[in-house]
Amino acid sequence: MQSMKETICAISCLILFPLLAPAQNARLGPFDAGITLAVGSAADSPPRDAAVGQLLNLNQQPSRFIRAFYPDLLRESVFDAATSAWRQARLDQQVGSTAMATGGTDLVARPGTPEFIGLAMQFGGITQSVSGSTATFRGNADAMLRSLAGEPLTCIGCMGTKGLKNLNFVATFDLSHQGTESVTPSGSAQATQTMTPTAILLPKSTRQLSSFTASYAIYNPKDTRSDQYQKEWSGWYTKHAPELQSAGNSLLETVSVFLDPVQRDKAYGDLRAEYTGKLDKATTRTEFEQLLSEYLDKVQKIAEQDVPQLVGVLANAVQAYSKYAQEYNDLVKELQGKPQVSVEYTFDRPVNQPETHNIRGVFGTNPFGGGALFSLNGAVTLYGKRPVDANYGAVRDAQFAIQFDRPLGDIVSHSAVFSLAAYGQYQFDPTVIKFTSGNLAPNTNITLPGEAQALLGKKGATGIAQAKITFKMGKNGPEVPFALTWATRKELINANNSLGAHIGLTYNLDNLFNH
Repeated sequence: MQSMKETICAISCLILFPLLAPAQNARLGPFDAGITLAVGSAADSPPRDAAVGQLLNLNQQPSRFIRAFYPDLLRESVFDAATSAWRQARLDQQVGSTAMATGGTDLVARPGTPEFIGLAMQFGGITQSVSGSTATFRGNADAMLRSLAGEPLTCIGCMGTKGLKNLNFVATFDLSHQGTESVTPSGSAQATQTMTPTAILLPKSTRQLSSFTASYAIYNPKDTRSDQYQKEWSGWYTKHAPELQSAGNSLLETVSVFLDPVQRDKAYGDLRAEYTGKLDKATTRTEFEQLLSEYLDKVQKIAEQDVPQLVGVLANAVQAYSKYAQEYNDLVKELQGKPQVSVEYTFDRPVNQPETHNIRGVFGTNPFGGGALFSLNGAVTLYGKRPVDANYGAVRDAQFAIQFDRPLGDIVSHSAVFSLAAYGQYQFDPTVIKFTSGNLAPNTNITLPGEAQALLGKKGATGIAQAKITFKMGKNGPEVPFALTWATRKELINANNSLGAHIGLTYNLDNLFNH
């Protein structure tokens, strides 16, 4: 029985296509040819009676009744299936932190972000000399507010709130490093102890916010809430409507079995007889359509009584539809080829270093078609507060990076993504290191009374190359990126040719919250 219900769901979705008939009532579109035949015959004539009999009979193209009962639900099921396939295929969404973090697997920032929430755990620093681990949380401003209000996040015509839907925020937490904190003791713990230190350095956990990023998508046609995406889906749906209808027609014979309980109901037989007489006497098309619409409303109520959980069964159409629908490769390829532009600002608090402000521009494109993605980054990092006598400039570094991503396998249902990236950074001064109070001044036994700074390493260019494979753990599961990087140097160490490995765990929650 369950497989039969799923088949009905599939049929209902496969044969649905919007507004192909000129009937005044949109739900009567599937009945338009029969309506035209009936009203073209004289009232109370044998031809009229025969045409009305075919219109009211559930055995005559029974799929028309399901399409008339729940046109919006079924159309949204098709949209959900296409959107789910598109989300599986997307390569442009950045979930984890980028190269500046002490723990990261991503050398380059991609142009897109999760439309709702993204989570990441990453291990191994790329540009930092000391590797660590980070936890990253990404959220979309519009989606978060809509979720709290109980509104749908993705649907036909859901365009999001202008401005807010393009605004994303990122919080990164450093989970591994420890700093120190200078504290003053309150006294000696032993009566015989004659000397008490004036300050003690205690380890301090840095499991706290290490950076915050705000990003804004200037142009993102790959967002399912964008006008461009909605138009692309509508165009794809219209283009393939004949194929969807043809696929559904091959399974129509099973629909009559599903509707058998309704046809055996005496209330249905009485209703059909009543409206046969009324429709036989209708004199205008408007009157005829009004009566037929009333009939469909009443048949729908009988069907929902005779077939328990009818609405719930039809709501499962997405799963059933996916078994019969054609591939979405042409829709995906069209969307993948569209460019994206975004900008982001990051406030960073690296351990034992001054605070910095990073401004980054991100561009994504696929000029050659297919499922691949090219991402380009350009960024500049500025120091925050500097001492008045600082021996270093306000600009810390300038960066440029490029990355190529390609799915391994089918463009939609691939199980892994291969990435190659290159990153260049020019640092205008040696790295600035902070010494907190309680530390010894360099080359002395003198305890620092307050915070001090020193330069470490050297200025100049750094080049990094990366190869990465990201494994997908199922359709809606997490992803595991594994990367190998080679760097000409690290920022605090003068040694050349550094090789490192990085691993992470990322989770894009978009598919789990499709509505």
